[in-house]
Amino acid sequence: MPANGKINEKELCRKYRTNVPRLIRAWKKGLSDLEISRATGINLSTLQRIREDIELAHRRLRLTEKKKP
Repeated sequence: MPANGKINEKELCRKYRTNVPRLIRAWKKGLSDLEISRATGINLSTLQRIREDIELAHRRLRLTEKKKP
């Protein structure tokens, strides 16, 4: 996670070789994993791992912000 407090999307893009910001926008629009998988050709298990990585990064970010005085 970068120092500016955001998720490093570029790192996730490299790790999964896909356009992660596009996936995030699709999830925010309310598309299901199956719809995203069909549109992008990404495996459902890979989508789940990307989602878990993003959620974990958000959790870590919130914990570090909570610990700051």
